[in-house]
Amino acid sequence: MAQARMLNKTISHSKKLAMLKSDSARLLYTWLIPHLDIEGRFYADVDIIKGNVVPKLKMTTRKIAAYLNELAEVGLIKLYKADGEFYLQLENFKDFQILREDREAPSKIPPPEKCEPVELRENSGRTPGELPPKLIEVKLKEGNTYVDSSTPVCQKDDEFNSWCNSITSQWNEFAQKTGLPAVRGVVPGSKRERLLRGRFKDREFDFSKILEKVSRSKFLLGQTSDWHVFFDWIICPSNYIKVLEENYLDKASRRRRELEKWAAEDENDKQK
Repeated sequence: MAQARMLNKTISHSKKLAMLKSDSARLLYTWLIPHLDIEGRFYADVDIIKGNVVPKLKMTTRKIAAYLNELAEVGLIKLYKADGEFYLQLENFKDFQILREDREAPSKIPPPEKCEPVELRENSGRTPGELPPKLIEVKLKEGNTYVDSSTPVCQKDDEFNSWCNSITSQWNEFAQKTGLPAVRGVVPGSKRERLLRGRFKDREFDFSKILEKVSRSKFLLGQTSDWHVFFDWIICPSNYIKVLEENYLDKASRRRRELEKWAAEDENDKQK
């Protein structure tokens, strides 16, 4: 994804932007733009948007969901679901952009065509009495936990449950070796479970490879600052991709990787 965007001034004359009810919705729309990929797509998970797009604003996930639905209603974005993950795509994205397509990676997010259109729902664990009518009708009670009826709970899904146990076990073993905080499990209906469900069918999510790359980053291990990587951070789609792309390697590690790559290429040339 791009580090910056250059907007075409024609965006100021957008009738659809003018139709929005609040400047907060307009701000969210414009602040989303730098986070979009080359096709104008991004994750529509309200927690991801809160943490990456508006982390310093007092904008709740409930409001973010409402603003995204409003953007979809006026035709500024499409909201859709694919393989259990929620996505958005800006309509006519390239009409408002000055893009250097040769400098951007191809999109890793599926296109909205033939995907399930959705109305975004904010799920923060409130009881049914606190939820608006649209959310109450899609809630089912599981013990003392209220979950989205479209998502089966972790305990009832043997394959997913087994995969969860494998992922958390790998993390805890790695955490014990590196001094990082361990995890106790996955609570049904939690943000952690929703993130893991998104990664469950994600072909790019090679957890062993991710941990191997974390082990070579002093920054992620907390050796260069007070911050360190933690489990819920690394299972966010916008974060683990950066780890795989080696964005957090220090200069010495990058140089070592380059030398290893050159040595491997030389060895392959000799064998040919």
